[in-house]
Amino acid sequence: MGVALLACPMTALAQSASINATQLSVDVAPISITGTRMGGSVSASGNGLSNAPTLPTLSATGATTAGTAFTTVTGATFNYDVSARAADGSTPLAAGAAGAPVGGDFGSQSGRFSAASTGTLAIDAANAASVSAGAAAGTTATAIFSTTMRTGANEAQVRRVATSSNNQATFTAERQGARYQHGGSGLTAVTAGGTLGVATVGVAATPSVSTGGDAASGNGVAFTRTEAVQTGQASATLSNVATAPAYGTTTTTVGGTTPGAITSTNMNTLGVAAGGAGTSSTLSVIQSLTAF
Repeated sequence: MGVALLACPMTALAQSASINATQLSVDVAPISITGTRMGGSVSASGNGLSNAPTLPTLSATGATTAGTAFTTVTGATFNYDVSARAADGSTPLAAGAAGAPVGGDFGSQSGRFSAASTGTLAIDAANAASVSAGAAAGTTATAIFSTTMRTGANEAQVRRVATSSNNQATFTAERQGARYQHGGSGLTAVTAGGTLGVATVGVAATPSVSTGGDAASGNGVAFTRTEAVQTGQASATLSNVATAPAYGTTTTTVGGTTPGAITSTNMNTLGVAAGGAGTSSTLSVIQSLTAF
């Protein structure tokens, strides 16, 4: 007796899944402070002087001496250029409020500063999302909406990302040493040339200017004259706030306080406006398809 077999093809049931996700975050950048102690230095050059002035010198601790005045004869061609910077002190740092360093004298300083965040983020009962960086420097708000469609054959994903940031407040500052320069030709005699004062560790020298050498030596005489003075700065305590010390070379930026608003009405719409000075806004959409 024969047996008949009937083949019945089996079809797998297709499986699919859909995932919607909302991610909100408010981040505050860390405060960063850097101080570099500067060493002492002296330099001097000259020509055409009628005496041999004592030149500024540097001690092992970084203090400097003043030197003595130079002189010239009438009509001489001369130049005298001296500069000095005392070293910074070695006062140790101590922990201040919230661990912020205080104390210590540093001739080169830089810092990046954030303020206490006023940012907000919320997802209500209807799944409506809202996020804001607030009005404090150094805060970034981020909104990410993602939708994933997955089947047994492939996976598709769409991600919408918006960020709105208040930049940090920053500064860099470096103190300058003291300098005095006097030169010329065809002038009256310099009877007491300019010098630099004593510079103790952490304190700047105070220059004095020349007596004489400030007029042509006679009618019809060809002459040249240059004179320059730079008052140095004393080293300052390391700044743990967004205010640079009063140094000769300083660069500052003011942090942002008016970020662009992040807006959305549903999972498929996400926007961000441009903010005020010192802010940044970004918006992107990323689509991907993966076949298995």
